[in-house]
Amino acid sequence: MNSMNKRIAAGLVLAAGMLVGGIATATPITMDFDGLTPGVSVDNYYDGGCSKFLGMDMDCGGPDYGVVWNGAGVRDLDANQPSDPNFMVPTGPGGFLTTAAIMDVADGFDSRLSFYYSAVTAGDVSVFSGADGSGQLLTSLDLGTSGNQCGDVPCWDFVDLSFQGTAKSVVFRGFLGLVGFDNVTLGANPQAVPEPAALGMFGLGVLLIGMFAGMRKRARQN
Repeated sequence: MNSMNKRIAAGLVLAAGMLVGGIATATPITMDFDGLTPGVSVDNYYDGGCSKFLGMDMDCGGPDYGVVWNGAGVRDLDANQPSDPNFMVPTGPGGFLTTAAIMDVADGFDSRLSFYYSAVTAGDVSVFSGADGSGQLLTSLDLGTSGNQCGDVPCWDFVDLSFQGTAKSVVFRGFLGLVGFDNVTLGANPQAVPEPAALGMFGLGVLLIGMFAGMRKRARQN
């Protein structure tokens, strides 16, 4: 392979690395609260830090997603939640007779927010462009009650919200905190198939194979 082809190959490898890196950072993340102790506040656990209980560090070394929760309690009520054993309940101030949990995402996320919820009373979810529930309201949804029982426990409903722009925070609210959330997923619908990352990797592989084949053919002709 001559020097020109070597430079082209190096450029292709660099471009491939950049594209793969972009795909990797776009991978959706899911928070199921199952690595936490019931009764704690989620706090910095999903920022690579610790949950809190009465101001003290509890569960430490969580995944570093760059996500911080305020007013988010962890419960385990054997309530048929989508992923056992835990789920999240808003515990912070949210207005008259309501409680709220605020999820701040430092780097932001786009396109979608999905989650499961179970509601004894009505609640709502709002997605904002700024931190701490500030900036532009990108989308919102009023949550109906899960009136029917699945056996002896409440039912859980799946919600998939799409929006335009980049979100930096989400506010989860419930009347007197009687709304639970689980499997909160940022960036995509976890039930959707096929995964965009897999399709992107396949397309990248086909592109590189074709380009390298063309380079080798030209090298033989020269």
